[in-house]
Amino acid sequence: MIDGRQAGKEVDVIGRMLEAALARFEHPDYRIYVGCYPNDPETQAAITAVAKYDDRVRLVVSPHEGPTTAARPNSGCACAIAAPCCRR
Repeated sequence: MIDGRQAGKEVDVIGRMLEAALARFEHPDYRIYVGCYPNDPETQAAITAVAKYDDRVRLVVSPHEGPTTAARPNSGCACAIAAPCCRR
């Protein structure tokens, strides 16, 4: 899982980073779960824009507002595991 929440707002780089990763992951069964804060709508929009044309990208919104603290290092993973898109 690529966790965009680690550095806070990632809107300036997340789209290009996802496009680069997708170009390298040629297998159709790979998924990229991208964690984001609920209080970062710009980054959510950038992730959603990529997910609209490649369904391997999955946005996972944390229940906690950012930025990340040491007290919640695994909330993105926990959200990804619980996300409906993870249960097939």
